[in-house]
Amino acid sequence: MRAIFGLAFGASLALVTTSSPVTAQATLRPTSGEGSAHSNAPAASAGAATADSATNEPYRWQQVDRIATAVTEAPVEYPAMLRHQQVEGRVVAEFVVDTLGRVEPKSVRIVSATHALFANAARSALPRARYTPAELEGRKVRQLVVLPVRFTQPR
Repeated sequence: MRAIFGLAFGASLALVTTSSPVTAQATLRPTSGEGSAHSNAPAASAGAATADSATNEPYRWQQVDRIATAVTEAPVEYPAMLRHQQVEGRVVAEFVVDTLGRVEPKSVRIVSATHALFANAARSALPRARYTPAELEGRKVRQLVVLPVRFTQPR
């Protein structure tokens, strides 16, 4: 089973999953599956590379027995200039969740963004999120997570 983890930023943003979005208010909010907004939802990432414990490479979601699970929300801000101009957009972020359930700040990479201010908002909020770490064969492991984020204005 593959679940997608989404974030919400700023004034009423829709979370991107593989189908229908969910709205949230001024928080980083994890979601699971399609259209739910539960705080303890699984996080998933894409890719098929193998992790190497000798080089401490993170595992992909397909390689672990239990994927990283988001457990907290982090307050974020919709960029004021873009909110005022009613600009909506999308960011795809990639990062590693460590064995303590924290985002490794140096691992945060913006894969794509429709505006640099959206990318900055996502980048600054991610390190405040907390997770239950991924597990493999009963031990906690680092996991690479890919996170799509959609910024939308309230309707």
